[in-house]
Amino acid sequence: YRAMALIGLPLAREMGGQVSSYERQLAAIMQKAGDGDTAEAHNAALEALHRLSGEISRTVELTSFRFAATQAYGEVLAERLTRLREKAIGEFTTIERFLNNRTQPALATCRATEKRLTALTEKVQRAIELLDARITLSIQTQNRAVLDGISQTGRSQYRLQLTVEGLSIIAISYYALGIL
Repeated sequence: YRAMALIGLPLAREMGGQVSSYERQLAAIMQKAGDGDTAEAHNAALEALHRLSGEISRTVELTSFRFAATQAYGEVLAERLTRLREKAIGEFTTIERFLNNRTQPALATCRATEKRLTALTEKVQRAIELLDARITLSIQTQNRAVLDGISQTGRSQYRLQLTVEGLSIIAISYYALGIL
């Protein structure tokens, strides 16, 4: 069980660098999104976030089974060791303490890596939601500007129509007076 409890450690060490890379990518994407005010910059950032989200999801899928197995074997090992109920003899350590000193850091590393992946997934989702809200707000602002322009054009056309009607009334009155 000790060997099986340590089976996820190499993967956790390997994923530690990958998770750090994902975190740097997320920070860079959010920096670009914060600096850019154009719709194209926001759309590019959103696409990059979706790609990053896909990569992280694949990583979570590839590692979750191994990390779950590591934790399960670690729990079985801990349970079996406590069943031994051994007592230390003098200055010598117990098998339980010896094995716990070697397996608990590995189990903690696996839990920490899994936790970092979960937190990163949540951060990416929040960033996507934030950027999506920003894009929606930008589109609404553009739509408001277009509607204001259409409204202004409508008002101008109405004034022009009133002017033309007024001139038509004056012209008809002039011709009517001329006929009389």
